[in-house]
Amino acid sequence: LLVRIALLHTLLAVIAIVTASIALYAGLTEADAARKQQEAAVWPMLQMAINDYDVETQELVFRITARNAGIGPARISGFRVTVGGEAQSDWNEALTTLAGSHEGVLRSYFSGRVISPGEDVELVVARGEIARAALKKVYAGPSRLEWEVCYCSVFDKCWISNSEGQSWLKAATLVKECPDYGKDQFLD
Repeated sequence: LLVRIALLHTLLAVIAIVTASIALYAGLTEADAARKQQEAAVWPMLQMAINDYDVETQELVFRITARNAGIGPARISGFRVTVGGEAQSDWNEALTTLAGSHEGVLRSYFSGRVISPGEDVELVVARGEIARAALKKVYAGPSRLEWEVCYCSVFDKCWISNSEGQSWLKAATLVKECPDYGKDQFLD
């Protein structure tokens, strides 16, 4: 009789462990799904592009625009701009390197900024001779303009996007953390 009771207790204990394991697995799977759903609900997607023509004024323009095409805010954690492989400190230096001048150039700060979903930010706008001179050099050759931007979501998931191909459709790369650009950090 005691052996049967001990065997019954052992069987019940094994059933309880199996049931608890299944419940734990289900709970962890549900928690993981909920976490992924929360992250997806605030996913930023930063896209940057150069525009070389203003449709409204029908004139040549050198404009770099950043757009958050995602569904959550994008916190800009790092930004680097190079011209001909040389790091630039701000738009004044970049436009002077590209076009010989930065007079009359409109610029907006970008580093450290938070861009809302659907928001467009004009980073730099040059017109006239500066635009013409910059556009001659910006796309190709030894004076090619390139950038790399690292941005994060509200859950500190971070991505790096760069100008390779300068396409609005270029996918960003998920990274563990944003790099420290140090002295190469763009200040605008």
